[in-house]
Amino acid sequence: MHLIIGGSSRIAQRFIASNPQEQFVVANRLNVELWLSDPDRSEFERFVESMPVAPKNVHLFAAVTDSRSNVELINAINVALPRTVLELAETNGFAVTTYGTALESLGPTSNPYLESKRAVAQLVDDAANSGVDAMHVRFHTVYGAALPQPHMFLGQILDALVHETPFDMSSGEQIREYHHVDDLVEALNILMATRPSRLVTISHGMPVQLRVLAESIFSSFDRIDLLNIGAIAAAPEEVSQAAEIPALEFSSGIFREPISGVVDYMHQAFALKSPLHERNE
Repeated sequence: MHLIIGGSSRIAQRFIASNPQEQFVVANRLNVELWLSDPDRSEFERFVESMPVAPKNVHLFAAVTDSRSNVELINAINVALPRTVLELAETNGFAVTTYGTALESLGPTSNPYLESKRAVAQLVDDAANSGVDAMHVRFHTVYGAALPQPHMFLGQILDALVHETPFDMSSGEQIREYHHVDDLVEALNILMATRPSRLVTISHGMPVQLRVLAESIFSSFDRIDLLNIGAIAAAPEEVSQAAEIPALEFSSGIFREPISGVVDYMHQAFALKSPLHERNE
């Protein structure tokens, strides 16, 4: 029995779908709000006790990823909630898997989202030292299976393509790995079976430069005229070279080639988001 916290996550949904032999209980947003309103964590404990079978693993997919969100909300969902789960795991004996971002391991930043994930990684490390079966899995950028989030790079590109408006970006020297969600879930299932380390970064070793990715996307739509590279400054915490992030690199056979994969995905997303599609619904 697995308890999924954050069932609206595309990764969570594909993870559940990829494990039909397992049983899952999915906590909803109202559950999470109730747990966070309870300072002594008794509501979360009662929820766990009410499950038909005790969970063997609690997965914390719930997260506020937009760094522009209220800092108190970011810390409540991204830090306080995992702390509550880890504290109960120490007494109840279930495993805990939390999820973060590869960028969190690059050091302190002014980004509240990244700092919240750095805090969770420390919580997991401390819990593991206390005997909890705890693992913090860091992802790179995920795409596929749903429309990109509006505040993310691909979401902003999609908005520019749909509305035929200019897309202003920085120099685009930043380096990122892009992982299709289904490929990521395949790697995640391997991790669930082995749980090799308390802190793990999933990597396919095929980083791309954002400039090249943007040019490939806009060119594939024959709208390179909308792309304005160098129009804005890069954020201070942006990564402009391949970082030495300790990672568990999986066979390249698991992951699709990132640029062609993202381009295909953006055409699928455009078909769903275009005004013509919306008028036909």
